[in-house]
Amino acid sequence: MRNAFNVVSRQAFLSECSLHFPELYPWVLWCYGQHPILWHPMGTLTSECGVQQGDPLGPLLFCLVLNILVKDICSDPNCANLSFHSWYLDDGVVAGPSLAVQKLIRSSSPNIVILGVPIGDLEFCSNYISNKCASAKLLLYKLEEVGAQDAQVALVLLRLCGSFCKLAHLARATPPSLSIKALELIDIDVRHCFSQCTAVDTSDEAWWQAQLSLSCGGLGLRSLSSHAAAAFIASLCSSNFSSLSSLHLTSAIGKFNSSVSPSDVVSVESLAQRPPIQKALSAKIDDFQFNQLFNSSSLADRACLLSISSPHASLWLSVIPSEGLGLHLNPDQFQVAIKWWLGLDTSGGSLCSLCPDTVLDPLGHHASTCKRGGDAVFRHNRLRDVVAESCRTGPEAGQQPSTSLLNTLTLSEAGVCAGAAAQAGEIAVKWWLGLDTSDGAQCTLCPGVLDHLGHHAVTCKYGGDVVSRHNKIRDILVETCRCAHIGVQVEVGNNLTHDHNKTRPADILLSNWFLSKPAALDVSITSPLNPLTLLEAGVLAKSAAQVTEAMKHQANDPKCSELGWVCVPMGRIVWSLRR
Repeated sequence: MRNAFNVVSRQAFLSECSLHFPELYPWVLWCYGQHPILWHPMGTLTSECGVQQGDPLGPLLFCLVLNILVKDICSDPNCANLSFHSWYLDDGVVAGPSLAVQKLIRSSSPNIVILGVPIGDLEFCSNYISNKCASAKLLLYKLEEVGAQDAQVALVLLRLCGSFCKLAHLARATPPSLSIKALELIDIDVRHCFSQCTAVDTSDEAWWQAQLSLSCGGLGLRSLSSHAAAAFIASLCSSNFSSLSSLHLTSAIGKFNSSVSPSDVVSVESLAQRPPIQKALSAKIDDFQFNQLFNSSSLADRACLLSISSPHASLWLSVIPSEGLGLHLNPDQFQVAIKWWLGLDTSGGSLCSLCPDTVLDPLGHHASTCKRGGDAVFRHNRLRDVVAESCRTGPEAGQQPSTSLLNTLTLSEAGVCAGAAAQAGEIAVKWWLGLDTSDGAQCTLCPGVLDHLGHHAVTCKYGGDVVSRHNKIRDILVETCRCAHIGVQVEVGNNLTHDHNKTRPADILLSNWFLSKPAALDVSITSPLNPLTLLEAGVLAKSAAQVTEAMKHQANDPKCSELGWVCVPMGRIVWSLRR
């Protein structure tokens, strides 16, 4: 019974008390004969049903009413086949043939809810499912408010609490034929919530990818309507094999088989022989959707899909965001990362991360006029500071005016500013002439051509980004080794051989690796979008890393052998050891 103490009829236990405990009746009547007034900040209300919380007589009064129910069960002919029924206050155990138990349950009400599962007529079940989905929709509204402050946190909560996980129990316990329409509406709401939280407007193909599991290169926002059949089949097969011939199961099997490849279809017979688990059935759906997406993609997109679906590639999406641990991205960084992950345009045509109702454009018009970001404030403050500094250092007490604020910069800082100014100057000229500032332009660092998906930006070897990523990975490995008290040296190998070879095969040198030999760890930054390996990467996952590993062995093995080291390329997550 649910909430039984609060809804028990006071008239019923007063009548039973006068019958069985006449000496106690005057006191109970004085306590419950009238409706006491309850006070709260919004006003008052009257207490008209149930027993008072904390009343020592509450359990006794409840049992007086429960005694009526127990007598009715004993005298009901429909319950004659029950093996036994036992009660402790509002907890009861009923055992017997399934038909007898079903008759007992239906005798109290034709429509009931047991453990969050609606049992009753079609209208009752449909209304219950709709109410459940409505409560889930309220959570999505709250997540949109979180997304306005932190998109990364909102996406983690959406995946773990607000999408499939929120209604997984409902999908497992109700036939898809009853819940599919309501679940399809929830899928639409989840997509809208994702767009509002991340300010990323997805295409149908990108959202298809986002609904895949993390291991398949998606965002883990599984579609409730697509996986409802798998959830129901797994739940039914694990609980009651006598229902394997039901129409609901047949309908669920048909829907599931339409969502998987012909080699993964199931039947009633196969389910009876080997009951599946939901994880295995959902994995078949993910594999089928991944293959469809892969087959319809371009060569570059295939390379990206194979790369991001590799083991551990999606760990950045599954971590708990933490600024202290360096695991947090600001909204702009996270938006670009999500766009690249889904193969979306990383420049124009998407929603502004600061005002989601406005669409960015590749010409930079909105970026120069957005009032909600820090850029306008930054330009305002910079102009103010220039004017203020000019006033302070102007003709005063015989001094000559200062040339500019750049006088305060060191030579190295001025060089950095000059490099940034060269790129900023090119963008400024394009914007002045009304040209596209993102796609089709030549890279300022190499003869390559920029693209709006950011492929060239990821693979360009002439900028500082590849070096920065290389050094960051190297430093993380070095710090990990030092925390484990492993002897480590950084950037070793220059001029150690007889020919004074200046190459450094060891980004990290571990003093004792295999058979007491030091290991030269060579960190490599690879990408499946590299033009040299794109053809192989579009067919075979990790091929770019394998090619880079072979090149590193070819270049470093001779010098490492002369020095007595073991060459260990770090182009892949799994370290390869060539003895």
